[in-house]
Amino acid sequence: MSPTNLIERAHKAGLLMHTWTFRNEQRRLVSDYGGDPINEYLQFHRLGIDGVFSDFADTAVVARILFELERNPDGGRCRTGDRGGPKRYQPECPGIGD
Repeated sequence: MSPTNLIERAHKAGLLMHTWTFRNEQRRLVSDYGGDPINEYLQFHRLGIDGVFSDFADTAVVARILFELERNPDGGRCRTGDRGGPKRYQPECPGIGD
């Protein structure tokens, strides 16, 4: 199925888009994702989805962090901190900890 502009239209109307239910089992994954559920999450994040419902929260969180790092490779320091401590609530880390 080819992509549509549904997410874009929803955002223009002021709506947030969430999708469900993401799962990890191989029998539930479309072959397009190469057997890796994170690839499915990443595709939806890249399409502009605002959030997901998942039966596997750990996978969902990892995929979201990977997506954020794709957009901002330097953003990892905001999640992990540095020798001075976590940077979660610093101005240079927008959206982290909100």
